Amino acid sequence: MNKFKLHAVLLVTAKLAIALPTIAIPNLVYSEDVEKVGINNIDVRGAVINSGKFKVVEANANFNLAAVNTSEPGKQASNMAESGGIQDGLSYILIGQVISTDEHNNYFQIKGTDTSTGTRTLAVTVSYKLLRLKDKASIAAFNAYGTGTQTVFLKSGELIHPNRSMILRDASKDLANNVVEQLLGQYGSSSKFDQKEKPEITEVKTYDN
Repeated sequence: MNKFKLHAVLLVTAKLAIALPTIAIPNLVYSEDVEKVGINNIDVRGAVINSGKFKVVEANANFNLAAVNTSEPGKQASNMAESGGIQDGLSYILIGQVISTDEHNNYFQIKGTDTSTGTRTLAVTVSYKLLRLKDKASIAAFNAYGTGTQTVFLKSGELIHPNRSMILRDASKDLANNVVEQLLGQYGSSSKFDQKEKPEITEVKTYDN
């Protein structure tokens, strides 16, 4: 009887590693009749990175966001083909247009005192669309909101002098949180998103017989 001695058998266990889709998030554009308040997409980029669901890459400097940001699908696809700044390997572009901003003060007199409170509020609404580059399709759309406030105590006759930098920071972070919540909500429930899979060797075992 022939005896076969198997000196080594490699048992390779592999898992499918999901390659993160790449996404570019250009700066916001403002509608013509909307006041520019200084809100952009910096905190949105950071929040998307922290979500761990996308690899955020820079859009090239000559990318023409204004030309792409249209609600007409045919025109949108044509403009994307003509617009510069789309690099190879980029999966998605998240474009945003500020459609409304509001800044106002509210005062409230504290009963029985000569003290009042003054609150400065900045609110911004942004219309976002997620564009898939391989077929120029718009696969997600939502409005996101951000609010920043500051409240101070005031003596009789005083007016609030807000820290606008702090209010802008808070509104920007609030907007970013809302964007990620809605983006991941549509991402998790949609089959439109592409995920590339590749084998990854995670363990090698050797057996002697």
